[in-house]
Amino acid sequence: LGAMYAPSDSLSLMGMMMLTNKKMDLNTYQGVMSMNGMMMNQAMTNRAKLGSFTTSAFGLSSLSVSGLIKLYEINHARLHAELGMQRSIGESDVMDEVLTPMNMRQDMILPYGMQIGDRSTSLIAGLTYVHEVHSFVYGNQLRLKNKFQHDLWNFGDTLSLTGWVQKELSRKTSLSLRIAHHSQGTIKGRNSLIMAPVQTANPENYGGKIIELSVGINQLLNIFPGNHSDRIGLEVTHPVYQNLNGPQMKHGLSINLGYQKSLK
Repeated sequence: LGAMYAPSDSLSLMGMMMLTNKKMDLNTYQGVMSMNGMMMNQAMTNRAKLGSFTTSAFGLSSLSVSGLIKLYEINHARLHAELGMQRSIGESDVMDEVLTPMNMRQDMILPYGMQIGDRSTSLIAGLTYVHEVHSFVYGNQLRLKNKFQHDLWNFGDTLSLTGWVQKELSRKTSLSLRIAHHSQGTIKGRNSLIMAPVQTANPENYGGKIIELSVGINQLLNIFPGNHSDRIGLEVTHPVYQNLNGPQMKHGLSINLGYQKSLK
């Protein structure tokens, strides 16, 4: 949920909070015992399935404040910068019941990917260039999120480069095509209590490089009465290249639906 306010033509202030809900369905297979009786992580071939279970986490994950500063605007081209901070306030030690390879149900701290937050503070910086030509809008954005304060551990820094083109079909409808490259480092630090026998408990198995292709549609509507603008946006994103750190699940198709109201 976000809000923006423009005190002048050159500055817009923005605040945002994120409410996150995560859910994962998992299967547990019988462990393999070595000669000295220790549990080994081996392939699931010929291992009996013990059962399935579901873990989940829900809560307010982050708060951010930033400013959008117009650097210049000439004819139909403009450049603005973003500078702000984000604070992760979500729990970083959420627990749930899991089914272990020893066929026992036990409450454990969930792996890093299922946590709501990492208790870090990040600097957000970005540059966005937009150019309008007839009924087309072209844009590029470079955005960095760098974590300068953290607790026991934190998700890696991210760098994103995005380019897009938008075609106006009518005064109220537009189509968009977007390509984005995201790069994220591995987790820094470690929580020694996150030790489940799964690859998601290893901080090295996070982050990587992803290229995504997205298509979207924006529609202006009059949903509520009054002299206001209501915008509905729908975007479908699919990864076209992935080079991830360590063994981890690849990203799949995602759908983003948003609503925006402008008060004039």
